[in-house]
Amino acid sequence: MSEGSTPMMKQYHGLRAQIPGDAFLLFRLGDFYELFFGDAEEGARLLHLTLTKRNGVPMCGLPYHASEGYITKLLQAGRRVAICDQVSEPKPGQMVERAITRILSPGCAVGVELSAPKLPRWLAAAWRGEGRSGAWGFALLDATTGDFRLAEPADEVSCREEIRRTQPAELLLEEEEKSAGEWVEKGVAVTRVADWTFEEDTARRTLCDHFRVQSLDGFGCAGLGPAIGAAGALLRYLTETLKGAGRHLQPPKPFRPEECLRLDAATQRNLELLAPAGTGTDTSLIRAIDQTVTAMGGRELRGWIQQPLRKAEEIRARHEAVEGFLEDAGVLDEFRDSLKEVRDLARLVGRISTPSGTARDLLALRLTLESLPRVQKLALGVGGRRNGQLAKSMDCEPQLAAELARGVADEPPAIVREGGMIRDGYDAVLDGHREAMREGRKWIADLQAREIERTGIKSLKIRFNQVFGYGIEVTKSYLDRVPEGYERKQTLAQAERFVTRELKEMEAKILGAEEKAVARELELFAVLKEKVLARGASLQKTAGAVGALDAFAGLASLARRWNYVRPKLR
Repeated sequence: MSEGSTPMMKQYHGLRAQIPGDAFLLFRLGDFYELFFGDAEEGARLLHLTLTKRNGVPMCGLPYHASEGYITKLLQAGRRVAICDQVSEPKPGQMVERAITRILSPGCAVGVELSAPKLPRWLAAAWRGEGRSGAWGFALLDATTGDFRLAEPADEVSCREEIRRTQPAELLLEEEEKSAGEWVEKGVAVTRVADWTFEEDTARRTLCDHFRVQSLDGFGCAGLGPAIGAAGALLRYLTETLKGAGRHLQPPKPFRPEECLRLDAATQRNLELLAPAGTGTDTSLIRAIDQTVTAMGGRELRGWIQQPLRKAEEIRARHEAVEGFLEDAGVLDEFRDSLKEVRDLARLVGRISTPSGTARDLLALRLTLESLPRVQKLALGVGGRRNGQLAKSMDCEPQLAAELARGVADEPPAIVREGGMIRDGYDAVLDGHREAMREGRKWIADLQAREIERTGIKSLKIRFNQVFGYGIEVTKSYLDRVPEGYERKQTLAQAERFVTRELKEMEAKILGAEEKAVARELELFAVLKEKVLARGASLQKTAGAVGALDAFAGLASLARRWNYVRPKLR
């Protein structure tokens, strides 16, 4: 398997040429992702894998079913990862088709299980603007939830402070920007993108096309320039990296300085708001007061701490919401208990929007939607105007939940191409293919029984192999009893495998039905994903409401525990 010596390695090099040079290529081979050449040498070191060689080519592998943990480690090391998946079913004598299905980066980690669900994972972009003077453009996007924000810092110093304050996982800069090293702290990956993607006209078109609007003014972006450039470059990078995914993104929201205080990185650090100053016990404020049940609530509370409100009436509204939960201890406990059934709705929608979304994500979404009516009912019974507004804004999507319940199996597989995602009775065409498969397998079982009786070979078995298909297996001690009409197909250490004309004909029917069933399931799965994404904006709004209610309830639980009282504002 020297470089370029086999069709598979030629396929590998062709795909390797399609991705950035600094990205790892995870090349799917059966049940493993393989890394080759320099990727293997560096990957083995970073992931503590065993490095081997075959015909002089360095290689190492990681199990497909456990790949998320390894991918997360590479992203945490600031590296990009290209995922190459098999896009056709294995067939005897044919090479499997493969394609790059997505490229993950530290700031584009959609579809990867994150180790800190209550933390946002920001992808940021900063731009000097076309005039190279005055306000800068700054954009933030949490690709896992779709949260999209932008701002125009007054100058370079202010823009640098925004980056330090938000600590993005990845920062996009134009290729000409020379001073990146002065901007970021350790742990922030810097990626250079083409200068033209920041140009305001280009960026504005990118944003308008994605959100299907004629103007961005309706999003509150009127009068913005450099911020639009940064946001457009960020959006283009995300969609190109994730191969078109991005249906879950929310429209960009400008930061309103009159609404919130902007705490710089030094202030946050000195006050220990989000992290302790030292390396010992976590003495941060977030650690002391976070009683949220859901990841959405945890991220919401974190945002409140990072951006304290300015206006007294808004502060009073939050206090009233917390007080509303304190009015009935039983309801507070029941409400918090109801949240235990709620998954991370915002990130579920994000996962479903990518090629890595699975039927298990649809199942998790269905279970969450089915739990929301109880959450909403309890929230409607809580005092406080803000709580009532949030509860009423929730859409529990009963029709979508019912559709997912009808369509998605109770225990779907982790891999979409394995089949078994769609429930029996949901689709007549799929049911027909499955019935053909069942009839074929029953015929195989009956054939085995008949052949045992006909030949007298008690140990005769009909087995299936992914490469050779179905075969009649006879141990070597019984080879003298093999009848005429058996055609030798495969030699094993202790047995021989044979086929007959009728077995070959039935194999073609069974495999044809299986292939058609998998193809039909993929079609139905895509339709269900589309139905979810069509309700994406509503689901994201509901996720925001649940997060805020969870944060209020968590603060109420904290106040009850420590006998905190509501402060009086002048």
